[in-house]
Amino acid sequence: DKTKTDARIIGAEKVNKIINNFHTNKKILDISNIFYKERSVHFFTMAAKLSFNGKNEGSGNGWHRDSFAPQFKAMIYLSDVEQSNGPFEYYPKSNSTKHIKSLNKFLKQKKLSKRYDHDSIVAFSNEFNERPKQFTAKAGSIIFFDSSGLHRGFPILSGDRYALTIYSMRERSINDKKYKKFGITPS
Repeated sequence: DKTKTDARIIGAEKVNKIINNFHTNKKILDISNIFYKERSVHFFTMAAKLSFNGKNEGSGNGWHRDSFAPQFKAMIYLSDVEQSNGPFEYYPKSNSTKHIKSLNKFLKQKKLSKRYDHDSIVAFSNEFNERPKQFTAKAGSIIFFDSSGLHRGFPILSGDRYALTIYSMRERSINDKKYKKFGITPS
């Protein structure tokens, strides 16, 4: 990213056997199939290292949604994550159409956006008395979430955070355009 604090490897399952074992985990795939209510695939796994340098906006460059449609992700912390090294944050129920429209209306945006500046989200939170859930946890903890909800990695205050994230998608939605978007090649 522009702050040189969010290093990522897309398709990390192709370069490491242990990461591939996480990527191909059947229990996580079963959860993904339940989430989508249809057959899904683990499209790729991203390895990420987030580091402190005083300029970072958090994982994903601040508050955002990955999509407006439901999207299942499974993230495993590879390091202990405390308040200081960038815990994942998520607004409960923010994956609903109602929430998306309310936020858009509050921000007076003419079209939907997937990226939000921190001050706007704080103002919205205060207006509607909403607070994000923060996930501090030990290495090995897995977080399952719908990335169409409002989320970010809290900005790193010190140290590093290491994590792997499976990007799961409906099998029928995988096409050449998706491969190109993420810069990966089919297996």
